[in-house]
Amino acid sequence: MPTLPADVVNRSLDAILAGVSIGDLNEGTTAARVAVRHYLPTLEQLLRSAHWNFARKSARLLMIQDATGQTPNVAVGTPEMGNWRYEYAWPTDALQARYVTHTLKRYWLYPQGQFNSQSYQLPPQPIMSGIGVAPNHSHVQQKPVRFLVSQDVVPTRIGAPIGWDQETQLDGLYGQAPNQQTVILTNLCNASLIYTAMVPYPDEWDVLFQQAVVSALAAYLVVILPDKKFALQMRSQQIAIAKSAIEQARIRDGNEMWGNVDHEPDWMKTRRSYGWGRGVGVGGWGDGAGEEGVLGYGWSSCGFADGSAY
Repeated sequence: MPTLPADVVNRSLDAILAGVSIGDLNEGTTAARVAVRHYLPTLEQLLRSAHWNFARKSARLLMIQDATGQTPNVAVGTPEMGNWRYEYAWPTDALQARYVTHTLKRYWLYPQGQFNSQSYQLPPQPIMSGIGVAPNHSHVQQKPVRFLVSQDVVPTRIGAPIGWDQETQLDGLYGQAPNQQTVILTNLCNASLIYTAMVPYPDEWDVLFQQAVVSALAAYLVVILPDKKFALQMRSQQIAIAKSAIEQARIRDGNEMWGNVDHEPDWMKTRRSYGWGRGVGVGGWGDGAGEEGVLGYGWSSCGFADGSAY
């Protein structure tokens, strides 16, 4: 049997010893009405509160503005872009951006080899024994770049607003509004985004995340308890459990993360930018000085029923 949102709510009701259960979120009972008001905001906040592996998603971004004017069938740009070159649409299932990246394919260069963008010639004998001579001797690397999440106008909706009854229904589409849209600004062409996605189905959730949702939602459901003193005690207890689950998820993310936050001065980046050489002086891999990002920006805080945040 699939796990439904009502099943998650019933676990929350059990956690606060409510002695009731629901069959559906829209059944109209007191517990169901409270759950409907808080279920989705609680889920969204908890997904952003840590880098949960099950919610990680990668997508090729859709370019909607190009300030350089070099991309066919793409608008030239808007003042909201500032000094950024490219503007991309926000993925409609994205809750939080982790990092923008592109793939670099780097070839091993031999002293006597001849390299170009299509093919290259290898020496008759490899430099070291045991590595062989292969025509596709390359290395693929994911490189993060700087970016900014911002707002821009919807090109087809410039002008006076219309009534709410005439607006397009945008339920479930993140980053979309009648006259505004969330965008990603960067100087990278053909960018991809690693982000935290909306995962509405409980069966896809991590077990630790399930516990965080149950406890955080239970802290709101205590309002149905007749004994208000007992309700406050249960609220504090459930919030503590939810915070502990988030803390463990953040610790696990730190242990599993393969990136780093080492800072490299701009003068060092400049020495290896815009060229093919890897030695001292101007050279490197053509990455562009000062454009490097980090592998994984921080998570967001999560608010709870007592007004605290973690």
